[in-house]
Amino acid sequence: MQPNQIFYPREVISVADVKVDLDSLGYLSGSYRGLSDTVSSAQTYQSTHINLNASGKVSGVSTAVLDQAKKVEDALTTWLSDTEKATSGSADCVDDCVRSYQENERVSAELFDGHYTPADVASARSGASSTASGKLTTPAAQKTFATVFNAIGMVGNSISPSYWLGTAADAVLDLILGQGEHDPFAAIGNTIAGDWEPFSVASDALSKMSDYFKELGTETKNYWNNVDPDWDGGASDAASDALGKMGTSFDDASERLTKFSSSYNAVAVGVYDTADTLAGLLRTLADWGIAAVASAAAGTATFETVVGPIVGYVAAGAAVLKVLSTVREIFDVLGKVWDFVTLFTGQCSLWLGLVHGSGDPLTIYKPSFSEQ
Repeated sequence: MQPNQIFYPREVISVADVKVDLDSLGYLSGSYRGLSDTVSSAQTYQSTHINLNASGKVSGVSTAVLDQAKKVEDALTTWLSDTEKATSGSADCVDDCVRSYQENERVSAELFDGHYTPADVASARSGASSTASGKLTTPAAQKTFATVFNAIGMVGNSISPSYWLGTAADAVLDLILGQGEHDPFAAIGNTIAGDWEPFSVASDALSKMSDYFKELGTETKNYWNNVDPDWDGGASDAASDALGKMGTSFDDASERLTKFSSSYNAVAVGVYDTADTLAGLLRTLADWGIAAVASAAAGTATFETVVGPIVGYVAAGAAVLKVLSTVREIFDVLGKVWDFVTLFTGQCSLWLGLVHGSGDPLTIYKPSFSEQ
């Protein structure tokens, strides 16, 4: 027998009103240690697929979302750390009960053929009994953002009016768009720029992390239900209550992670759809803006003589009205992006328990029971 190894004799020991099969408790302890061993995989999964970094272009929109996402990440980090402590602590409590019963071996014992054998105990301690880690499959983005952002012109200025008409068009664009606002495509794109594809991946990863916690809750309860018939009296009632609360807290984490996943996805899809809409509006802006500049250029020898927003050119004037109308629509669409951010922030704060009246923040329950 190895040092510090616990020996589980195949018998029922009667300690006062306690009847227990120690192999069953060995299986229970080993199973919870198996759950504890899955946490390291979940932590790696979080750092790889859920934690977001502000790399590349960052806008006011993406910064606001990332700030809230960091709170979700911090909460998940705590939940996983507490899960390791709760599951390993549960195993420690069971082992302490076993030691307590072994110290009373002088009491007459009744032989008992329980549900589990020493081989079951060894298998449980190997971690082979848990399937929770299998839920953490590789996540995928729900949208391909490169295509829609490229359409806005973030890969270059090949669709800008200046590209087609040369730098001489800048004078007219000053009148239409304001001094210095010569690349509306880049300006609009930068408003919603950000590393949104990893955000979409994180949405899927949060869904899978929800499945992981759901499996932890299911296994926690199943392990106890399997052993319950082999442990009667003593600390068994306290163990049943404590382990049940731990399983329920895992279920609670799963439910919250599902909601986070949905909220992440709503923002990612919202930005994608907004970018797609903006791409269309910017194409319209390009068409009419180019028409305005072309009409103005056709009617004047030098741009220096142009005063006002292309006054005196009927065709150009009509085009400018179209430009202004499209610009107003663009601002309306950009306003809706902030609606996504506001909703995301509010929902995440609610599910994190950070809003008054939303309930307490989630705490993974850490069982504590012993045989007196």
